Amino acid sequence: MGQRRCTAEEAFGVLRSASGHRNVNSVTCPGELLTNLADRPPTEPEIRS
Repeated sequence: MGQRRCTAEEAFGVLRSASGHRNVNSVTCPGELLTNLADRPPTEPEIRS
């Protein structure tokens, strides 16, 4: 959204389109995007009780 200066709905459309073009599911695509941006895979948040 920051790079394209678009709304959340538009950003979701971009992710949906990218996942379709790359033939990956819509859950995998954002993870790959974050990995490319951060140069490391996303991590699970630590649950604190």
